Amino acid sequence: MSDQIAINETIEKYIEGGRQGSSAVMKEAFVDAATIYNSTDGALEGGPIQTLFDMVDTIGPAKNLTYEISAVDINETTATVRIELFDWAGARYTDQMLLLKLAGTWKIMHKVFRTHA
Repeated sequence: MSDQIAINETIEKYIEGGRQGSSAVMKEAFVDAATIYNSTDGALEGGPIQTLFDMVDTIGPAKNLTYEISAVDINETTATVRIELFDWAGARYTDQMLLLKLAGTWKIMHKVFRTHA
């Protein structure tokens, strides 16, 4: 399997977790030590990825969630992915993910995001 296909499959696990409102599904895409950050009104917010998992479980299914991968840069064992997300519980986001290839499997290590007004 190509790295591009494997990365797409990792991103799809993340998205499917959002669609189902299930952190259990989403967790498969992330390393345990992953983090999530954003900036709201110039202030840093975020921390451990559990913050995202708790939010997903609380919000519930985002059945209309769609996405577009707008950029991918792969460097053998590291990759960056930019994703445009539409209608995640009524909101639009831009995610930028840092992925690592660990034991042949691509996992998300870090997520930063922007919420669109």
